[in-house]
Amino acid sequence: MSRWWWIIVLWTTILPQQGFDGVGDFFIEAQVNNTAPYMGEQITYTLRYYAISQEGIALQFPDFEGFWIGESRTTVSGVQIINDRQFFVTEIQIDLAPLVQGDIGINPAQLVVAGDVFRSEQVISTQRITMTVRPLPEGAPTAFSGDVGDFVISANFDAPLLTLGNPFVFEINIQGVGILERIALPTLNFPSEWRILPQLPRYTQASIGVPLGNKKFQWLVIPNAVGVYPIPPIEWAYFDPRTEIYVALSTPTFTLEILPTITGETRLAPITSSPSGAKLSLKLLASTTGIGNLGMLRLAWGIMPIIGLILFIVTIRQKRQTARLAKKRYRTALSRAKKRLKSLGSTPSSAKVTTIIMAYIADKQNVPHKEVVSALHDYLPDHLAVHTESALAIINSTGYIPQAVEFNFSEVLDEALRLLTVLEAGWKK
Repeated sequence: MSRWWWIIVLWTTILPQQGFDGVGDFFIEAQVNNTAPYMGEQITYTLRYYAISQEGIALQFPDFEGFWIGESRTTVSGVQIINDRQFFVTEIQIDLAPLVQGDIGINPAQLVVAGDVFRSEQVISTQRITMTVRPLPEGAPTAFSGDVGDFVISANFDAPLLTLGNPFVFEINIQGVGILERIALPTLNFPSEWRILPQLPRYTQASIGVPLGNKKFQWLVIPNAVGVYPIPPIEWAYFDPRTEIYVALSTPTFTLEILPTITGETRLAPITSSPSGAKLSLKLLASTTGIGNLGMLRLAWGIMPIIGLILFIVTIRQKRQTARLAKKRYRTALSRAKKRLKSLGSTPSSAKVTTIIMAYIADKQNVPHKEVVSALHDYLPDHLAVHTESALAIINSTGYIPQAVEFNFSEVLDEALRLLTVLEAGWKK
């Protein structure tokens, strides 16, 4: 019965509030989901209008002075019968974040109805929305740069074998609920003598039932010295408005081993720019000092068998290591997911629970977490897809519950554990 109770909560929470009784030909209203946000906290501005005709009408939005303006989307567009009259209904949502603290307002929006032979021009306005923006509390960690929301962080790089002068891509993913577009480029802790070229960040919005987004930062890294380099954690912090505490996150400590190239020397061509952005042009050149063309040819024939043998051995070792890690990841996926759920403690959220489930599926399939988020069905057996969708809908429905409503989150954790148990049993079939 509790499962259906969450579906009812979801439906009654996201169902548009009926503020129009059908009197008159046109009506417009606006509201925000939080009138006392913290500075920098994401809020949703909702504009809804009713019209007997879609012709000859125009919307005029407020200027949103004092707010950061994010994405906008049309969430409702259709026909509704009110008091036996047919109205075209449109609802538009805009993501906002207040940039100043104190009392602040959003000016009225207007619905302009053009005049014709039957009526003169009409201008219908919404009420002015007032709110009180709270300042962020003191005691922010040093890694905090003003981001507000609920997030997780991960790091990854795409090179299985790192060699001198050969570039590899290092990336940091920040996923969660908040104004991800405002998140600044994190600071890397790579050796200062390496060449590090930041790429344009990419922002994507997930479609799993909650306003969950992902921002990916990438760097093209070129190591210019052989050796073993321990990379300290990359730290980042945010303020969680629900728990009203600062949360410090960091990537794990890892070690990069830079191996020498086959020729022993690497020369890099200069970096050039183009209208499409910065591009890196690399050329690997063998040293020709004191060696003619014939000498180079003889040297190449002499060392090629040795190089081939070395590469073969390295490849076999890497494949075996990769297979061992994949088996371990598959075998420990359930226990890791349960530990992550338990670590949520007294500050769980639907976004974090969903992220843990996605990470479990990624462990089972030995793929990056981001691939499961973007294409969940591709990594689920057919007999598990329907049950997973149903359970995720129940879990994600808690993201729509107003902050003032108290509820027992243990039921959501129980639902997550039930889903993990079903998935674990299903994979053994």
